[in-house]
Amino acid sequence: MAAWPALAFFFKMVSKSLARIAGNDMLVLTLEGISPVLFDLRRRAWAGWAASGHGVEPLIEAHASILAAIRSRDGAAAAAA
Repeated sequence: MAAWPALAFFFKMVSKSLARIAGNDMLVLTLEGISPVLFDLRRRAWAGWAASGHGVEPLIEAHASILAAIRSRDGAAAAAA
């Protein structure tokens, strides 16, 4: 679980950044409001993921794929990622 604090920050920043990029102020406010709940859910999910022997690489790669598709303005690829 040592990687958890860094992952939590990463996931939070990716979500907030996407909401800001989209110009969706309501989503930004919603994410801020539910951040504690999301933190707890993600912490539990991460614990199960790590206990199953998985590492952080697939999670980082998945998020990187989403961001790359968004940069390329490829909505279908972003949705698929």
